[in-house]
Amino acid sequence: MGSLEEIYHFWNNSYDWSRYQGDEWSARWGGPAMQWHWSILPRIRRHLPTSTLLEIGPGHGRWSEYLQPHCDRLILLDISERCIHACKERLGEEGVTYKVGDGKTFTGVEDGSVDFCFSFESLVQAEADVLSAYLRE
Repeated sequence: MGSLEEIYHFWNNSYDWSRYQGDEWSARWGGPAMQWHWSILPRIRRHLPTSTLLEIGPGHGRWSEYLQPHCDRLILLDISERCIHACKERLGEEGVTYKVGDGKTFTGVEDGSVDFCFSFESLVQAEADVLSAYLRE
């Protein structure tokens, strides 16, 4: 774990997304589809479908493409401009709102507008103060 500046620099400037687009973290499951259907969806199924879904730290959209069909509006919030740009290329514009955040708040997301908030394998890198700030949001 590191500071927000270190996290930003790593994901926006240092990490090489070019080969697997973040899907490499699902390899032990046989790929993202297997991990989604056997591990993630069973845990969140009772909350879906939903109207507005916020995903914190989508990276290159590995889970976003699975979440998108389960909501009317998907908001993707990431500290990295590079990741948000990749998500736009992967998912398009229809029904998706993209936000570059500060790593501690739901920048540009109206209070009371989110029905379900999702984050997977992104907040594990956050320090306690970041988690506390997000929980206050």
